Amino acid sequence: MDTKVTTRKIINVGGSRAITLPKQFADRNMVQFGDRVAITYFDGVVMVCIPRLPKEKDDEER
Repeated sequence: MDTKVTTRKIINVGGSRAITLPKQFADRNMVQFGDRVAITYFDGVVMVCIPRLPKEKDDEER
């Protein structure tokens, strides 16, 4: 298993905050615009998972 740590800058997007994924990572993992991600919190540590889920609108967009 290849483990790599990288830093990303938090950016403003409208009234929200966002981070970007490195293009190489997104390409290798077939991440596309509109894909959903799961965010898991463990005692102040955040882990972002990119599951292979069907695309659907977020609750806020409905």
